Amino acid sequence: MAFSLDMYSCAVRSIESYAEAVAFYESCTKPNKGSGLADERKIRGKETSKPRTMGVRMEGGAVRFRYHYTDVVIWRPGDECEINPYPSRSTGVFATCFLPGILHGDEAQYYTQGDTTYPVSTRTTITEGKVSTDAIFTRKVINRKRANAALKATRYAEYRDWYNVVAPTMRNTAASMYVVWTMPTSEVLHCLDDRERWADMMSKGLTPDKVRLHIYHVSYLHPTNGGVWDTKTADTLPARGNHGKWDITRRA
Repeated sequence: MAFSLDMYSCAVRSIESYAEAVAFYESCTKPNKGSGLADERKIRGKETSKPRTMGVRMEGGAVRFRYHYTDVVIWRPGDECEINPYPSRSTGVFATCFLPGILHGDEAQYYTQGDTTYPVSTRTTITEGKVSTDAIFTRKVINRKRANAALKATRYAEYRDWYNVVAPTMRNTAASMYVVWTMPTSEVLHCLDDRERWADMMSKGLTPDKVRLHIYHVSYLHPTNGGVWDTKTADTLPARGNHGKWDITRRA
């Protein structure tokens, strides 16, 4: 069972300003003398958490919320908040209690505020409610024109039509069709060019979809006008959506 951090007992669900961060810090119990924790206090409502797991302290006027060895959320005068995430789901659960929005994802890579989701990389700031991040969302999408050109340069269409006729008649007799074999792309393309080897390709589980990906792969390695993929970018995404289709990349 995966580890899950429980913050339900934490005495706050969100913090939206520096003043609120200071007020929360002041509401937390002061450390015992000689504890070695200096000015750091235990999170109110989480006093029974394991030693050194989490805490909050004032340093140079900033309120720092620590989870393990990282000051994940830092509030500064001027209502500036900085997010320094460690890539884990529990980091997001912890940080969300001290942010205006929600830090989430398996690697705490998304920050959602209102109806908008932002990509999180090494540093994200929220100043008077405005979010700034050093990352963007990126996604590879097929360029249909170039993809069709790459397929037409091979016997892909012939193999697809042959496969769709022959494969249904072989499903009950060719058990090896259900075994996935590894074949280098160069070998796949060599077989595709030789009709006598199509049955061998089919027996090794090389469906038209898989063959098409091999062709796209060659186009990627030896691109003509950018290969068959284009890169789509977005600064933000709607809060409700499939964020998993996108990668997160540092800005150039």
